[in-house]
Amino acid sequence: MESLPAAIRTEGLVKVYGQRSVVNGVNVHVQAGEIVGLLGPNGAGKTTTFYMIVGLVPATSGRVFINGQDATDLRMHRRARLGVGYLPQEASVFRKLTVEENVLAIVETLPVKSASVKTHSIFRDQLMLMVSPQNALAKLDVVPVSEVAKQPLLLPKTGYSRRVMDKLFRPYAAHLQIRMELPSVGMIKSFVAAGLGVSLISSSFAKDQVLAGRVKLIPIRDQELWRELGIAYRRDRTHTRATTTFISTVRQLATASK
Repeated sequence: MESLPAAIRTEGLVKVYGQRSVVNGVNVHVQAGEIVGLLGPNGAGKTTTFYMIVGLVPATSGRVFINGQDATDLRMHRRARLGVGYLPQEASVFRKLTVEENVLAIVETLPVKSASVKTHSIFRDQLMLMVSPQNALAKLDVVPVSEVAKQPLLLPKTGYSRRVMDKLFRPYAAHLQIRMELPSVGMIKSFVAAGLGVSLISSSFAKDQVLAGRVKLIPIRDQELWRELGIAYRRDRTHTRATTTFISTVRQLATASK
């Protein structure tokens, strides 16, 4: 009997950051219904391989097939419609942030044109370069992107800041030094303070570290980088008491923070 086509199949997946190859020619064949583990030491490229399969990061080269369909160039939401998703192991809250900061970071504002959708802008914060006080860049009042690109970079694994950094440093990709990809804001702040690299961060998330003198925040020259958060909901539907309370709480927090 012939075996069924693999539900997920990759051919020669490669991911390169700067001059460092983190995944080199990975071939995966997973049948529908199978449970498969990908084993390897820290830094072996396991997470990056998953990210390329589900579409969180693009592959430098190689192909991804889902149920026989070439999904290499499909965005993440289109791959999900084919039946492939990703459940990260990280907790769903930022443990190093306060309850208020977690609530304010629930949803990022997007342009909404539907008349049935109500939006409230609740938070706007500048993204700035975070460096150790001992870093040479700490003496500058503003810093050009070209100088930041020469530094060892600490990247968040996912999220809005990661997307901004990927776009910002794309022209310098051939020479970037990606020191680490980290799963939490707290880890990034600690590693920057220890002098292990630099990163971009929403300025309010590092205010305590700045006051303590552990890090310094510097604006990026000629770049308007902002993190804008908001809440959106359908106003043509009846909401549960919990939903109504949540919306009211978020709006009160936003008003109080202005």
